[in-house]
Amino acid sequence: METGISVGDRIINTIRYAAENAVVSNSQNGLQQLMDNLNQVTREFDVKINAKKTKVMCISRKGSNNHLEIDVDGQQVEQVSQSRYLSIMMDIAQKRFGAELRWQRK
Repeated sequence: METGISVGDRIINTIRYAAENAVVSNSQNGLQQLMDNLNQVTREFDVKINAKKTKVMCISRKGSNNHLEIDVDGQQVEQVSQSRYLSIMMDIAQKRFGAELRWQRK
């Protein structure tokens, strides 16, 4: 089974543009596995992921109280409710039955 999220009939797990990467998964274990894979590949090119600049967001139908523990080389990645990606502010909108991701160009 592939790790990622279902979009139509495809499984998406990475969105890339130049040096910016967004990794998505439907589980914490899947996200950690994708981060480990990304870290391994980048190291092959002598590139290191900066855990201090890396952020993790949880968008869930169960609400936003889900705490994720994702690490890069043993360093905990900060969990946030909003972040900027490619000049677009992403934040989690609280809904009665969970949360959704909102995008706003700034």
